[in-house]
Parts: sequence; C-alpha cells; structure tokens
Amino acid sequence: MPFLVQRIVMIIVSFVQDNEMNFFINNISEAATFSPLLPLFFLILIRSNKEYWPIKSLVVISCVISLYSGYQAKFLNTNNMPSLHLLTVLEFLCISFFYNSSFRHFYLKKISLIAGVGFTLFSIGNSLFFQDIYTYNSYARGLEAFLVICLSLLYFYETLQRQEIVRLEHSPTFWFNTAFLLYFTSTQFLFLFNNLILTTYSKDISNLFWKVHAFVCILYYLLLAVGIWKVRFKPTSPISLS
Repeated sequence: MPFLVQRIVMIIVSFVQDNEMNFFINNISEAATFSPLLPLFFLILIRSNKEYWPIKSLVVISCVISLYSGYQAKFLNTNNMPSLHLLTVLEFLCISFFYNSSFRHFYLKKISLIAGVGFTLFSIGNSLFFQDIYTYNSYARGLEAFLVICLSLLYFYETLQRQEIVRLEHSPTFWFNTAFLLYFTSTQFLFLFNNLILTTYSKDISNLFWKVHAFVCILYYLLLAVGIWKVRFKPTSPISLS
C-alpha cells in the first residue's frame, strides 16, 4: 500500500508542476471555503417547502462550520480540527436521513437508519479514545466515505430495480446522490491515508492533496446547488417497463 501511495503522490506532483496551474492551485483552497455559499444561495432563492430537509440542513451546517473553520485557520491561527470532528457527525446524520427518506424499500430505510446511529456512536468514540478532537479524524472520515458510497450505490440499484424510465436530470435526488458519490469516492483515499502521507512525505505534499480535495469539494457543492435548483420542478412521471 505505501508503494501505491508513493505512485499517486508522484503523479499528482508531476501534474501540478506546470506553472500555468500555480495560480489556480494556490487559490483553490480559499474558493472551496466559500463554495457552500452557492447551494445556500439557491436554497434561499427557491424558498421551497420542507421537502429535502436533510439536504437543506446539510447545506446550512456546512456553510457555518466551513466559514468558521476558515476563519479559525486564517485569522485566529488556531487548530480547527474540532470543527471537522463536529462536521463529520452532523454531515453523515443529514446524509443518512436523506437516504432514509429517499429509499422506498423498508429494509433499505432500516439500513440507512442503523448506519446513521452506528456511525454517530463510532465517531464519538473515536474522538474520545483514539483520535482526539485536535487531530485529523481519519478513521471516522474514512468510514463515513465508505458508508456514503454504499448508500449511494444502493440508491442507484433501487432505482434500476424499479424498472422505470425517468428523466433523471430533472430529479433533485439524482443530483444529490451523484454529488455524494463523486465527492466521497474521490476523497476516500485522502481520508484514509492523510496521516500516513503527512508522516511519510513533506508537509507540502500533504497540502497538495488537500488542494485536490478542495477542487472536488467545489464540484460537490456545485452539484448540490443544481439539485436544490431542481427542487422547484416537479419530477417527470416515470414510465414502467413491466
């Protein structure tokens, strides 16, 4: 596994050595800090009902914690890891409630509920006994990514099993699910091996990985914004294949 980590590091380093990428890379972290404001803007703009409340809660929580965490790092120069520990728990609770309301089958709803409760207990225990709130919670973040990937794939599987043709581009749930799958699949490696990268390689290499994370984060909130915008449309009626 360390060999695989080394190869990935070298590929990314060779890619970003292009001088034309320097300005983009050096400023992307700050852009990612403010990226949750984009779905929040659409959330305020459409003023929809209580539908998709887990997503709306996720956007508001992400905005508050992201902006406060950025303020801590830039102006207070203090450790902002406690904010990440809190975000990890609240983020997954919102996502698990989202899937609980999106799944149609009872057993899938039950799986999402058990995942939400179980992960919350695990994350709290991890922060108390293994990775304290002032260190990066790689165990909890890695497990969160794995669980979200599983839930997103289960959603796609259930959609296909319904044997219906729907215009997915008009479905807010499709955009939300795609955002989760893209973000957590792309960052799973970083969540699991950040501490290894930080101890094995230089701090600059670790920062480089987090800039890649920042880029994926911007795409993530962009997809959430599209999904929130789609809430104002009524879903297209499905056509059964049976």
